[in-house]
Amino acid sequence: MKFRRAVSGAPQKEAAIIAFGRELFRDRKVRSETYAEMVRVFGQTAVVNFTALMANYAFTAVMLTAFDQQVHEGRKPLLPIP
Repeated sequence: MKFRRAVSGAPQKEAAIIAFGRELFRDRKVRSETYAEMVRVFGQTAVVNFTALMANYAFTAVMLTAFDQQVHEGRKPLLPIP
């Protein structure tokens, strides 16, 4: 996912989530086939929950970008810097 490679080798559940997320954020539209696969694999409620989770992470990213959040001086970052 990190390098935008094909998901053909990924397990079914992970591939469905990646395809769904890519279409949602990259294409700004989820194809009916992708949505149907998510519902088939996870069920309607889980698709709503996955969508809400993805939206929450996107919201957090926007907020951190807008307010230029940085690690406090003298503290070590918990995540690697790209």
